[in-house]
Amino acid sequence: VTTTGVMLSGRNQVEAAPPIAIMAQELGYFPVSNAETGQVMYVPAQIARHSSEDALTLAQHLKDKKIAMYGAYWCPHCYHQRQVLGKEALSQITYVECSPKGYKYAGPK
Repeated sequence: VTTTGVMLSGRNQVEAAPPIAIMAQELGYFPVSNAETGQVMYVPAQIARHSSEDALTLAQHLKDKKIAMYGAYWCPHCYHQRQVLGKEALSQITYVECSPKGYKYAGPK
């Protein structure tokens, strides 16, 4: 047994990594495989927070000006910004996934 408590050899070897669902929750995204192609994509965690009046006003302004939010599923700053905007405001904004492994990635433009 190592100092981390993981047995390195023997019959009762212990897995060191936590289940993927726990890791994904901590990271803020979830791996999903495409049934047709087998390609793995990463879907950002759902936004739990409701939008403030200020966030809704900002979202409407960005929509009126045709301004998109560019982000990456793995970026903690993008995740934080989506949480700050809230789910109602974010639903009004065009979001562009920049990472090729991200859900709804459309490629370079």
